[in-house]
Amino acid sequence: MTRIFRRTGVGGTALALLLTACQSMHSGNGGRDGMPVTMVSPAGSYLAGLVARDDRDLGAAATFFQIALEADPDNLNLARSTMIAAVSAGRMEDAVRLADRIVKADTRDPIGNLLLGVRALHADRPAEASGRFSVASRTRIYALLMPIASAWALYGDGRFDEAEGELRNLRENGPFAPFAHYHLALLNDAAGRREAAESAYSDALRQAGPAAMRLVEAYGSFLERTGRIGDAEKLYRDVIGRQGDAPPIEAALARLLAGQPSKPLVTTAIGGVAEAFYGAASALVRDEDGDAGLLFDRFALYADPQFDVARLLLGERLERLKRYEDAVEVYRGIGDRSIFASSAGLRHAWALHQLKRDDEAVTILRKTAALDGSDPEAFMTLGDILRSGDRYAEAAEEYGRAIERVGQPEERHWTLFYARGIALERAKQWPQAEADFLKALELRPDQPLVLNYLGYSWIEQGLHLQRARQMVERAVSLRPNDGYIVDSLGWALYRLGHYAEAVTHLERAVELKPVDPTINDHLGDAYWKVGRHNEARFQWQRALAMKPDADQVARIKAKLESGLVENAADRPLVPVKNGG
Repeated sequence: MTRIFRRTGVGGTALALLLTACQSMHSGNGGRDGMPVTMVSPAGSYLAGLVARDDRDLGAAATFFQIALEADPDNLNLARSTMIAAVSAGRMEDAVRLADRIVKADTRDPIGNLLLGVRALHADRPAEASGRFSVASRTRIYALLMPIASAWALYGDGRFDEAEGELRNLRENGPFAPFAHYHLALLNDAAGRREAAESAYSDALRQAGPAAMRLVEAYGSFLERTGRIGDAEKLYRDVIGRQGDAPPIEAALARLLAGQPSKPLVTTAIGGVAEAFYGAASALVRDEDGDAGLLFDRFALYADPQFDVARLLLGERLERLKRYEDAVEVYRGIGDRSIFASSAGLRHAWALHQLKRDDEAVTILRKTAALDGSDPEAFMTLGDILRSGDRYAEAAEEYGRAIERVGQPEERHWTLFYARGIALERAKQWPQAEADFLKALELRPDQPLVLNYLGYSWIEQGLHLQRARQMVERAVSLRPNDGYIVDSLGWALYRLGHYAEAVTHLERAVELKPVDPTINDHLGDAYWKVGRHNEARFQWQRALAMKPDADQVARIKAKLESGLVENAADRPLVPVKNGG
């Protein structure tokens, strides 16, 4: 049974519901794997589909709804749920077959008509596509999408004036005006109507602003193709200066400087429809918009399977839904020559890391780093993944490569020095680690994570005690509800022999992080020092039940057996020379 359901992508919770819905088990006829064939009630399949959908197990939801629909083929609502689940799972051909059935029963169904319209465009039947888009419901988000899709289908059918009319009418709708101006610009640009395109691009930029990357990319291309190379370069440089991370604009600038020609973003009806879907998906980036955004991500790729920016957005959305296996498959579709190859490589590796497939993630990152040896991001992500696997010396080397590529560090680079400092400290290379923590504080003087880590480390080593305590106290004042930082202050006070004060802060730390074994262990030690021995043993027992690291287990067990036996390492610290 397990092999069957792994093959179909069925999730654990939904599988349990399916099994409880079984009515009977036939013993004579085996399935493909030689397993008995299980008969499932339609209601059980539908219930399992609902649970799978809520769990974001997209493939399982589509499978279960399809099973239920086969038993109740005339149920229009169930057919719609199955179609939407199929689109969300990327099973577009299954969804199109269902759309044919649904639209026959409800000619205005928006999703069904979008699917059939895109199919018609792929088959070079723009008039049919225009008809689909014109009759479909135009409520909610479809009040934006249908006019744009219809305009592009009309353009594909050679009916430019009607296409432009659709967008001009949409322009009068306040919230949709930026989209209307953008697509008016693309439409006129594709038709070679330069003056009208220039006007629409200017209107779109005025309303949407330079943060709209696709708009900037489209207008920059237009400027290049109309001979305004200097204006295009200025546009690209201004956006890169403001945004920092803008791969398509950086690629456009590099291409321009290399003297390579530019191409318009959209030249065909199907390309314009894909752009409309991508725009809708981009606008729906919040978690509460996840279902609709995912739907339009899939539509954009159905319209244009080579639409890499839409593929990247889909992968990131799947990650937010914690569908890491699905995200990995999506990222694999972005080739090494894509301008999004580096971004996809980073996301691909991180999704593999979430699946605990770090060796694969490291391989992907090394390949990504080779694509652009000047980009520090791949090396930093590689360091993060290696550090999470306790490969501290290797991590420090990768962080070092990232730092080399930064050049002159800026304030935002404090994270690189902080991360390398942690890796070096764990690799027992303290002098180098200390230098990195100090550099991080030089770049961001009041950063609480760095103040906490360096202050705590100094106290543990008996160094710079007065300054170290002030640093940890400052970190707590900046992050008073961070249990780990509050624990650092409590433990610092403990190590300095201020046991009553330590108890106060460690109790607060346990309130903030009640299931951390180290914090509970620290509180137990502090209780012992102030004579609260029963409470100390209770905290140690709690710490032991929380599965601490192996090296902690023996120490905690010894304390439970014999109490806290004072030794040289446990006595209050005495300030060392130059220790403040």
